[in-house]
Amino acid sequence: MRLSTGLISACFWFKLEGFIILRSSTKKYLVKRKANVLHRFLKCSYHVIFNRPVRWDLNVRIMNWVALESKNIGLQNYARMQCIKRTSTVRISGKVNKPIPKIVFRYGKHDGQIQKFLETRKFVLNFLKQHMRGIINMQS
Repeated sequence: MRLSTGLISACFWFKLEGFIILRSSTKKYLVKRKANVLHRFLKCSYHVIFNRPVRWDLNVRIMNWVALESKNIGLQNYARMQCIKRTSTVRISGKVNKPIPKIVFRYGKHDGQIQKFLETRKFVLNFLKQHMRGIINMQS
């Protein structure tokens, strides 16, 4: 089962109204034997934002339901760690070696939590852009 299919099912099952998927980072891997490259592959990390606000206990149920439906061991381990840490995070801005998360898939309504997330993200990115300009101007 593809992840987006599992998310669409969860969207209906939990009445989440809609969602967006953001690609937060991509790592490149090489499988080598001596000096020869045998295989190259990419590993991407994603965030999902649902349109309807949910309590933590429902969020945990959704994460684990999607992880089990996807049959993705990495996603299942991620969901377990979120339960252990008792928190979920979404990165809005870029990191040292990581770009700003990009929207790669949209589904359903976007007038609730998704709209709030996108507005907050825009505010934070504009603030960071202006702040960085100020620092550069001060150094000049």
